[in-house]
Amino acid sequence: METTLQKNIDRYMDQKGMAYYTDLLIAIAKVQGLKQDKAIEFANKEKSNFSKMLKGERPLKYDYIIPLEKIFGVSLAKLLDDQPYFETINKDDIEYLKGFRYYAYKDEPELYDELDRSYTCDGSDVFNNSDEYNRFLLDYLIEYKSYNGLRHLVEKHNFRLCPMNDRMYQTDNCSMVFSSLPIQIAKFVIDSNDGELFNKVYDPFEYLMRFSYRDMDCLYTDEVFIEAVLNNEAIFKSLFGKRKYPFEFINKGVEPKDGKKPDIVCINPLLNVCLDYCLNDIKKYKTQAETILKYGIEYNKEALAALAVPQNECHLDNVGNLYIGWRCYYTNLIYTDNTESEDETINKLIAMLPSLKKGN
Repeated sequence: METTLQKNIDRYMDQKGMAYYTDLLIAIAKVQGLKQDKAIEFANKEKSNFSKMLKGERPLKYDYIIPLEKIFGVSLAKLLDDQPYFETINKDDIEYLKGFRYYAYKDEPELYDELDRSYTCDGSDVFNNSDEYNRFLLDYLIEYKSYNGLRHLVEKHNFRLCPMNDRMYQTDNCSMVFSSLPIQIAKFVIDSNDGELFNKVYDPFEYLMRFSYRDMDCLYTDEVFIEAVLNNEAIFKSLFGKRKYPFEFINKGVEPKDGKKPDIVCINPLLNVCLDYCLNDIKKYKTQAETILKYGIEYNKEALAALAVPQNECHLDNVGNLYIGWRCYYTNLIYTDNTESEDETINKLIAMLPSLKKGN
């Protein structure tokens, strides 16, 4: 008795003009990267095993799944489903039969637009749809290191870490907690070597400036996350940028004494997280520590000069946010509590950071 898998494969082979299973096995081998002569050798060797898989006497090899999906343009679930065998397939609808694995494996930019059309036809977001294995598109993108897919999620769906919950990711339409661990997702983004992409997904400004991260555990203070950032030259360089906020965005409900409400210019607060980590392992991260400290020496002087107020009227909180008069937040500075390093060069650089009063 024919199995559903065999019926469906026979049907799709007929549509493709394949007369023999040997033809299909050769096609599978070529998808796997084998040349013609090796593909024929593979087909002859695997013919008996494949026949037993079709009859249900052996499980379908995992290595066959992606090639079969690619060759026929359908997901494995469709190959194992009774219904497709009895349905007439409309070639215009073939994109609706492809699975997430197919798109991640191909990782072709134009195909992700096709994916959006197929998975958002009911008004839902491709981001929060799962497949027959309860896996999401993002899980497959990580598995196959599909960076075009990541860029598609970021650019077309505004994919990013939730600013108020570092265990959740979100798009413009929804928020999700994924089966992939947050640190796995983070390493995938960092390994893209794309600083602009990284800073769109991981925007630490609001999160790290609003919370006392030195006293809490979060993704931004996870040592695996920090080391990945420090060890990736492109990502590390991307941290040295400034951002401007309206005064009221940072100082909600606060009225300065002089009534002036200038825009707040901030540096990336992740730099202070990285500096803390570098100073605790200075032999490994001396170069990065020097880079941050030298940047901080110049930026801190510039920021304080722009305020045009005596330094004795300023104070820092424990994450480097600078206040005037203990109420109004005006900027953030490169700052560390670690004033003693085993490296004399680093100690001299730390000493060159402006000394300000500390407060909570």
